[in-house]
Amino acid sequence: MTRPYRISALATGVLLAAAAQAEEADPFWSALAGGKADVAFRYRFESVDDATPNRNDGHASTLRSALGYNTGLLHGFGLYGQLENVSVVGNRNLYNDGTNGNTSRATVADPKGTEINQANIRYEGIPKTVLRYGRQDIQHREAPFHRFVGNILWRQNWVSYDAFRATNESIEQLKLDYAFIWNVNRHLGEANTAADGSDYRVHGHLLNGRYGALPFMNIEAYGYLLDFRTTTSERFSTDTFGVRLDGAPKIGTSTRLLYTAEFANQQDAGDNANAIDVNYYLGEIGVSESFEGWYGGYLAKLSYEVLEGEGGQVSFQTPLATSHPFQGFADRFITTPGDGVKDAFITLGTTLWGAKGSVSYHWFSSDNLGYDYGTEVDVLIEKTFAKRYAVGFKYAAYSADRNATNVARNTAAGQAFDLDKLWLWAQVKF
Repeated sequence: MTRPYRISALATGVLLAAAAQAEEADPFWSALAGGKADVAFRYRFESVDDATPNRNDGHASTLRSALGYNTGLLHGFGLYGQLENVSVVGNRNLYNDGTNGNTSRATVADPKGTEINQANIRYEGIPKTVLRYGRQDIQHREAPFHRFVGNILWRQNWVSYDAFRATNESIEQLKLDYAFIWNVNRHLGEANTAADGSDYRVHGHLLNGRYGALPFMNIEAYGYLLDFRTTTSERFSTDTFGVRLDGAPKIGTSTRLLYTAEFANQQDAGDNANAIDVNYYLGEIGVSESFEGWYGGYLAKLSYEVLEGEGGQVSFQTPLATSHPFQGFADRFITTPGDGVKDAFITLGTTLWGAKGSVSYHWFSSDNLGYDYGTEVDVLIEKTFAKRYAVGFKYAAYSADRNATNVARNTAAGQAFDLDKLWLWAQVKF
């Protein structure tokens, strides 16, 4: 009675051994099967109370799903692909996503749809060098500090770039990064029919170098040469060069001094009809302390950021940035107003029972003419479990200053009207 079972077990073992030998004998199959999959889900509820006239509240309930696969290497070559889907959970008519026609509702830029977010080939046959071609994610700083180049990971539909990219780390603590981009797959989705709504067509050179071997300082230098190829976005055609110094040296057993100093200059390029020569400044000073146990520590920081403007369409722009972490969570300054922005803000943070929380207060004013835009309070609480799961709460309240200059010059852009936003989310990543 046991002989058939033994024969079946023996046959199974032989088949498995043959499959393993076949895999070893076939380098292509070995590279393909030896890769790694990644899966991510993020549910989010976003509520927007926009005081702009004739604008009703917006309420969006959406789910982002992403499935990717990264192959192993074959003669130094590998492939990566990622499919992304944004679905509406509930009523799609409660907000304006830019494609559904609900223009009387407040905007939540999370349109539903399915896209190929990444599809690229890479080559790692050169020591400490990676060459990548195709649709890909490009970031030059860790999230959320994507001030000039990022993937807008706060939105449900992430930005990706059709590009060639080369990175090199042959020198210890020095990373050199170059990319040529020809298309930006925007977060507004492929169904967006507005001019440049779904894509930016651009010839852009992205250069970045970061050196971290100094004991108290990181040094970053960058150059972003952007030539937008459609009339609706030509005003973003600029050459930007800058340098950033930052560090967090210890000043005690568990205490660190935090500082940042950054400067960039931006000038017109390509077919930009505007004569642009404006600057960017950022200065930060703060202190943090870390502890073991239920109370993880604190952070206190003062910051001052300036994007210069001279009126009209002459202002410092960052069209490839993940703008949400900057100038307040309410996103009243996604596109820099013609008169520029000065943002003075204080940030206080702490960690309790593993949950991170922060409160920020912003004072916004114009660079040109020196009038007030308004103030904003931001609150963030997020908790991560087992490295794979996270839940969060975020709230932003922008209070506009109703002075005559702000109303006269910024009514259309929204800076002259109050705006409150609330978010709740849960996510899992594998």
